[in-house]
Amino acid sequence: MAPRPTEQAAIPPGPTPGIPADAGTPPVKDPAQRRFDRLIVGLTVLLVAALIGGLVAYTHAHDQSAAKARLRREAAQRVADVKRAYLDYYAALGSAYAQLSVTPLQPFETAAGLQQEDHTMASFRQTGYHYSLTADHDLHVVVYSGGDLASVDDNLVQHTTPLDPTTLTPAGPVKNLPIHTSYALTYESGRWLVDSVVAFGADGSDPQAGLSYAAVARDKPMDPALRSQIERDYLAYWEARKEAYQTLDPAPMRRAILPPALDKSLSLLAQQQQLKQGFAIRVEHNDRVALKDPGTAYVYDTFADSSYVFDFTTKSPAASQPTMISRESFEMKNVGGVWKVDLVGVNSSK
Repeated sequence: MAPRPTEQAAIPPGPTPGIPADAGTPPVKDPAQRRFDRLIVGLTVLLVAALIGGLVAYTHAHDQSAAKARLRREAAQRVADVKRAYLDYYAALGSAYAQLSVTPLQPFETAAGLQQEDHTMASFRQTGYHYSLTADHDLHVVVYSGGDLASVDDNLVQHTTPLDPTTLTPAGPVKNLPIHTSYALTYESGRWLVDSVVAFGADGSDPQAGLSYAAVARDKPMDPALRSQIERDYLAYWEARKEAYQTLDPAPMRRAILPPALDKSLSLLAQQQQLKQGFAIRVEHNDRVALKDPGTAYVYDTFADSSYVFDFTTKSPAASQPTMISRESFEMKNVGGVWKVDLVGVNSSK
């Protein structure tokens, strides 16, 4: 008889080894776990948003800071360019006076500047000598906001020596003259050129050169705190004038100006009132402060003036005028601890 095949025991149905019985069936989360998960997701979203917002704010602040730094560098470079152009001009001025010719100055001055220089040089030609000219400089340099006008306030000491016209050897002693001078420069064809020169005055040793207390006190440094106070009150004077002419109200000027300057200012304001015209004062300063005595100061200012007249009723400005460079000297008196303008001298407007 053939052997019977071995019978295998039937395997009862059940889970496959290694696979959980509930495989394929989504687990049911505890409600508290679901709330916790949503909280984590919300916090993650908030954290990402905060990081993005912080990054945007940082980038914006960084860009603003970089832009301001770039503007400061550009402004400093413009000042450096004007200073270099002025010193190049002054070096050429030495050659010009050695030759008594404006030819060496042609690359450094406008046509108007050359004409003024030639007129000044005419008096030197009459002496029969040529001259050696050098100087020690003390510069205040300002480039005005338009970018094409600048000024140099130079409280310098000129060293002038007469030269034999044939040999160009010294023919007399050196004359050392402290003189306070204002130079206006304009930007033309990619160059800074000297356009006009006006002397505020000298130290009193040359009667023909006028008097500047800045030149007198050149070697006597002023206390910085006192200088700051005088400059602050001087700018307050300009703000008072600005407010008065803007509103045609004399009250602000009475607070900042003393006679006789006040009398003239009130007279000019009365004219504007009659014409029903306001005057918008727009000026930028390059000023130097000097003391005459403990209670009297002088401010010498080379300022860019773009002020304009406007109709007081309609506020419409009159025809615009080109910006002018003006030089004025202001005597100021200390009244109860406040410096007020009492005298204004106009040196030139161009």
